[in-house]
Amino acid sequence: MFDENLPLDPNKLALHRPTALKIAQEIFRRFIAPPEQHYLHVRPKEFRHVDIGFYNDASRQLNLVGFRHQVDVEPVHETQISGRRSLLRVMISRDNRTSASILETGVREPRGFAERWRKLLGRWPKTRQIVELHSVLNDGSFLITDNVGSTHMFREPPKIRRLSLPSYTPLNHLVAAHTDQVKVYIATRQGVASTSVGTWEADLRARNDMHNLRVRYRREIGGIAPDELEKITQDAYPYVRDTVLGELRQLIAEHHTPPR
Repeated sequence: MFDENLPLDPNKLALHRPTALKIAQEIFRRFIAPPEQHYLHVRPKEFRHVDIGFYNDASRQLNLVGFRHQVDVEPVHETQISGRRSLLRVMISRDNRTSASILETGVREPRGFAERWRKLLGRWPKTRQIVELHSVLNDGSFLITDNVGSTHMFREPPKIRRLSLPSYTPLNHLVAAHTDQVKVYIATRQGVASTSVGTWEADLRARNDMHNLRVRYRREIGGIAPDELEKITQDAYPYVRDTVLGELRQLIAEHHTPPR
């Protein structure tokens, strides 16, 4: 934990300033700037660089518990951030109440600042294979269950609840955990029910609604909370804190148009 009473070396502050500015700009670019999510319909054979076996195996496992294929799309923002084309496979549960996302994420070859950024922000491998389930509630809330473990570095806004299980979790167990999460949420709130995401149009609306909630929340807290920044920057935190938070406030003020 950072001790506010400790004096800071001005030379170290100056040395860390360029990296702090880039961290702020990268957080803004990734999590605050995009007005909405765009998806392009694609064919998996266009993505020779991804592990199609992962997609097919995850699809088979989800088929066994009642999910059907919905669509294969390219999430444009993910492609722009990672520097390589991203394939998102969407599947829908038998009752049309849960959407499953199958996604292999990647990053650019690390060099210079990109390498420092990857080390600071998450410390995950260059590629991750993610399965994420989400359901939409009629009170405006969203419930998510995924298999990324503890690699999430940023908290969700209050209306999005996320349960993260380890990457080795069997997908039937992931689905069961999500089903339990939805049942408990509904049982403890009178009049609340899940809504249909059985068409791509309905699921796309839900995805953009979640995105807009996240962007609005990030703007409200100034981009990143100090404890989140300390977690990702660790020993560098006292030397980057004021610059990162100040630069984010300025970027948010300059780009003040809120999400829908």
